Amino acid sequence: MNHQVYTKSYQKGFNLLEVLIGVVIFAVGMLALAQLQGGLTRSTADANVRSVASNIAEEIIEFEKGFGWLDIDITGEKLAYANITNDITDLQITNDGDTYNDPLDMMGSYTTTTTDGVVTLTFIRGGIAYSVTQTAVDYFYDHDAGDFTTTNNYSAYFSDLKLITLTVSWDDTREFAIDDTQTTTGGLGTGSITMSNFLSSAASQTNSLSLTQESNNQIAPIVPFTPGDNPDIVALDLGENRFKESSLPEPDVIRSDELVETRFDVITYAQSESNVFLRREEFISVSCTCELNVPPGSAASAGRRPTVWAADEYEEPEFAIKPYGTSTSNIQSAFCDTCCQDHHDGGTASSDQAGDPGRSLYSPWRAAADYFTDGSFNGDHKHYSYNNQGALVLADTDGDDYVESCRLVRKDGFFRVAQDMRREGLNVFAYDYLDHSDEIAVYSGYVTDAVLALEADMTDGYEDDDPQLVVLDEPAADLFPESTILPTFLGTDYQQLRSRGIYVDYMTEDLRFMVDCLQADQSKETCSHGSGHATWENPTIELDTLSSENVLTIIPFYDVQMTFLNRWVEDPPNDPVDTTNEALATENAHSRGKAELITVLGTSIVEASGDRSNRGLTDTDPIDNSSDITGNSIEVVTSDEVPDPPEGTSVITGDILSGVTGFRATNVDIAASQMACNRVSDGYVCFIAGSSPVLTVSGYTKPNTKLVACSATLTKTNASESSGAPTASFSLADADSNVSNDIVIQEDVCTVVAP
Repeated sequence: MNHQVYTKSYQKGFNLLEVLIGVVIFAVGMLALAQLQGGLTRSTADANVRSVASNIAEEIIEFEKGFGWLDIDITGEKLAYANITNDITDLQITNDGDTYNDPLDMMGSYTTTTTDGVVTLTFIRGGIAYSVTQTAVDYFYDHDAGDFTTTNNYSAYFSDLKLITLTVSWDDTREFAIDDTQTTTGGLGTGSITMSNFLSSAASQTNSLSLTQESNNQIAPIVPFTPGDNPDIVALDLGENRFKESSLPEPDVIRSDELVETRFDVITYAQSESNVFLRREEFISVSCTCELNVPPGSAASAGRRPTVWAADEYEEPEFAIKPYGTSTSNIQSAFCDTCCQDHHDGGTASSDQAGDPGRSLYSPWRAAADYFTDGSFNGDHKHYSYNNQGALVLADTDGDDYVESCRLVRKDGFFRVAQDMRREGLNVFAYDYLDHSDEIAVYSGYVTDAVLALEADMTDGYEDDDPQLVVLDEPAADLFPESTILPTFLGTDYQQLRSRGIYVDYMTEDLRFMVDCLQADQSKETCSHGSGHATWENPTIELDTLSSENVLTIIPFYDVQMTFLNRWVEDPPNDPVDTTNEALATENAHSRGKAELITVLGTSIVEASGDRSNRGLTDTDPIDNSSDITGNSIEVVTSDEVPDPPEGTSVITGDILSGVTGFRATNVDIAASQMACNRVSDGYVCFIAGSSPVLTVSGYTKPNTKLVACSATLTKTNASESSGAPTASFSLADADSNVSNDIVIQEDVCTVVAP
């Protein structure tokens, strides 16, 4: 038998084929790694270039947000909304005398080119040229469609919005290094980014970032402002061509006689060749129902300190660990959440000042007995609810419900709870007072003088009511008309009386120092830093560099039309007038202060009154035992005699007669321009108020007959002889008040003979 023996051999080393395969794999890997490194380097460089391009676009957009005028600034000192066009060179400001001249220079050197009508700015950043082009498309709000369109359907002078589109491009062909030994050609090549942004013409001081501002020097757009109409809105003259006025408060009744939200604005503006908006304070007063809560573990879960006036704006309040509230109803103002949470005292915060504790209280005028002195609610003012008998019941346990009233002001886009309102004065006027500029001047002078005198009397602790040492001066007895005539001879049976309230916010010690410092002819820079004020504690009392040094723009006061928020009563009741006093309705759709004639002859004392604090703007039930109702009154006299007209005013009278059989002259209606006219039983009576008064008669028609209105003494200025609705207008500018300026209705043509 043959046997075969097999042995296993072991190879050592690599054969040539294996070596070649390994070399190929290594070479391919290294090549891929080299390509990856180059790609990463290129991607990093590309990302950096795109970041720089984005920064350029953002800087230009932020610069455009900081425009200083709406229309072109003819002095060449400020960028205007109208400068923002497809031509980016319009952004260049060239007047060298202004701080903001050519602000694009802040972005670095640049060149300008125009190719085929397209204007390009080129910036050099990191050795790379970035080319910038811009398109600006105007959008206008279409009120009928309820949408924006590029078509100016209403002939608006400025668009509502601009869609700004910036394209930043680059073309880089330089070599750049991959590592110490390798470079690549072709550079980054060509690339671009596009950035768009809507820009509103209704800009504000917070629209632009610090890029376009100096320290403490906000850029605000120069916005035209149209003052309100007298007598509901009255402009108070602050001096130095500055004025302040308050819009008519408009309530929103969410639940009748209980939950109300009332808004109004206080506008400060400058008057030169045109009126220019300077500042707006937006106020809301709300009444709410809330639930009381003990202090939480953190300040952010509690509430804020009150928002306090700081010379030229309201300062942002900080959180404090203190009691807080929560809204208990969805059927009340949306601002009740903030009102309930914040409107509490107690606790401590870094802004509290031992020497000026009033700045930390929502109502610094409360008596000491109105605060808790121990327990979970120590330091908080007392809150109340109503029992089923209608009596106020103290809320002193966690979870108790209570009623509340707050004032909120807009601060940096958010409504914050401010210190309570404080009405220092209330005046009542006849229907025709504050209609004329001389009356406005008298009233404005009284208000500003009284406010300055009030501030001058303030000392530390001035808010203490017991005794109340600081009060607003009452007007002199003969300053405003003490009585008003309800002229029954005019054929009227009512007269709308009016009331106005003067409010002054709490003034901190530092704010009062600021006012006193400026009144001592110190600069606002000196006064802002508390020089010479040993107890200066609040760095927020610092005037912006664009602010006025006029102290009346710094003192937090405002004058508000209160006619529809006050309650009105007459004495004796309903004799000779009955004054309307309807329940509060949304947007003032109710009647108050309307003295309606009951008997022909007699005198009545009519009083307007309301709460001095926040509740005066909501006209709701008392929220605590510190309710402070004050009022003022006016004498109403009814008469059937023609009163003497105001000085310099003419009274033109005449009969309206019919010379047409079958047509009654009592059917004729009248309308007046630049005068106050009333139709009386036999004719008309007009008080001339302007230089071109015109009386228009209408309502004289007869079937199948052409009727015309004629006068022997008055000049006819216009006539429409349509058989359906004829009218005729007569000028009363040259009318003789000593004769009867009759108007006669005749057929076909006028044949009236002068008397």
